[in-house]
Amino acid sequence: MGCLSSSEDSYDDDPVSAKAEVTTPTTQARISGKMDPELKFQEFPSTSPPESPDDMIPSDTYGASSQDRSKNVSFSPKLAHLSQMVDLNTTIPEAASIEDIIIPQKTIEETQVYDDDFDDANDEYSMTHDKFNKELTIYEITEDMSSNIEQLIEDKIQELQSNTSYMMIESAFHTLPGIKNGKTKTNQDSYFIFDSFGSTSNISNLSQVLQLYGVCDGHGPSGHNVSQYCAKYLPQLLIKDRQRILTTLCKPGYALIKAFEELEEQLEREKKNGELKFDMSASGTTISCGLRVGNYLYLANLGDSRAVMGKYDIMSDNKETQTFSKIKVRSDQLTVDHDPKNQNEAERINQSKKGKLLVEEDGTSRIQINLVDDKLAKPRQSVVQLKQTYGVDALKQLNAVSASVSRSIGDKLAHDYGGVISKPDVIIHKLNGEDLFVMWASDGIWTVIDNEDVTRIIGNKLKLVANEKEYSDFQKITNKIVKEAHIVWQDEFDDYVDDITAVIARIGTKKLNES
Repeated sequence: MGCLSSSEDSYDDDPVSAKAEVTTPTTQARISGKMDPELKFQEFPSTSPPESPDDMIPSDTYGASSQDRSKNVSFSPKLAHLSQMVDLNTTIPEAASIEDIIIPQKTIEETQVYDDDFDDANDEYSMTHDKFNKELTIYEITEDMSSNIEQLIEDKIQELQSNTSYMMIESAFHTLPGIKNGKTKTNQDSYFIFDSFGSTSNISNLSQVLQLYGVCDGHGPSGHNVSQYCAKYLPQLLIKDRQRILTTLCKPGYALIKAFEELEEQLEREKKNGELKFDMSASGTTISCGLRVGNYLYLANLGDSRAVMGKYDIMSDNKETQTFSKIKVRSDQLTVDHDPKNQNEAERINQSKKGKLLVEEDGTSRIQINLVDDKLAKPRQSVVQLKQTYGVDALKQLNAVSASVSRSIGDKLAHDYGGVISKPDVIIHKLNGEDLFVMWASDGIWTVIDNEDVTRIIGNKLKLVANEKEYSDFQKITNKIVKEAHIVWQDEFDDYVDDITAVIARIGTKKLNES
């Protein structure tokens, strides 16, 4: 059974909102049907080649603690050095102290991982030619490859199978709609789980080497529609034909970026052709997803939904010699939040046509995009012209758009005027014996519960069943983390609770999974 879940928020509380009177549907959209038994939820991205060499950042390049990465820091000599190593659109790891950031030294294992995904990787390592600057090359399938594509796919699957030691052995999800003014809102979150991704492709053993998980957090009057759409079509774009399947197997990072690009293009094309029945002018969605290909996890991220990993806080070789009660679990934030607090994101917003940063009294910041020029200024861009250009069907007035995320799918006005983009960060992580689980969640979790608390709640349970193929209470602890976040929202905020969604995938050995 497969299911898509999503809902709609009032624009005033969403990452991208239009300051206008809006008439929007209030019914919850929910799609269910008979699908793969492995498919629990579905949400989909699109991809495109990166504009700079810095869009793929191996997870082990982050030296700061995961909890600290989401905090803003001021410039220091070391941060200035890092900023010279990456381009404006690339997020620099952040920490409570910038000196905590470790610039990694190249190892044989890291070279192998990185060179697999970057054809132009230089064997010589230096501070100015490190893994921040390895350019992601475009993967092209030649005529000769196309004529022999079935064999190429089969050979690659066999190679991945022989080299796979770790994988996701089970998964669970839970979602709760938010509350506004005492009433339950339409849930704008969507999510997808493919424990065996590609099982419908009629390619033998493809689903044994691919797994896909993710969360989308919609915002704006039609945010639930955009969220559902992305949850439906992103997986399809990754395996839509034999050429794309080979690309996903051989160049997963490029395949993800290309899929995000195609997803955005598909939305715009269907809107232009009249096939799309919802408006994206001031509505969009975040996406945080993870694609396992063989022994590696590729994470693509837009916006402030986040992926956090729970890991043993010891070398994997030693954990077998310690009692479970003494093994500590630590968090590792795998993705970087795209919001105005991020210095690189803020710089891009300030250089956009109309986007400006607004800092609220409570310290939060938003992107303010004034669409209509001052009434005394001429020439003036009229509301009528905006409606004709962008088809803002639901809006009676449209003077400004406000956004709290700096990257998203949809949000046409924020993209055109405010510097918001749809290009994801893609991060590579090699699965290993220290990894315990990964959780993808909307910001309804991360706003009120930090990474370490999430890891403690989940990790302290999972470490006790590390050698068991199934954990009977896995769904129960997934429900618990979502419900606890919901309670915190109710306690700390007067009349508002955000939509909350979590997808958790437990990591184990291939041998354990096959036992």
